[in-house]
Amino acid sequence: MSFLNGTKVGFRFCAWSLEQGRPLPDKIPHNPRFNAFQRGFVAAIDCSHILAEGLSRNMPVSRLTEEVS
Repeated sequence: MSFLNGTKVGFRFCAWSLEQGRPLPDKIPHNPRFNAFQRGFVAAIDCSHILAEGLSRNMPVSRLTEEVS
């Protein structure tokens, strides 16, 4: 499994959680022993939290990308 597959599954998991009326999954601490799939899954959850925070502030997307980089 690849990093990209991990991000796809991670974003789908976050979307499913929100559709079910649940909060976003808690952030998972990074672990150097994670394989590529697991790192992608964790990255997707982190990105979801960043997007949710930016959207809750009514921040334009262009501003969001400046803060992350």
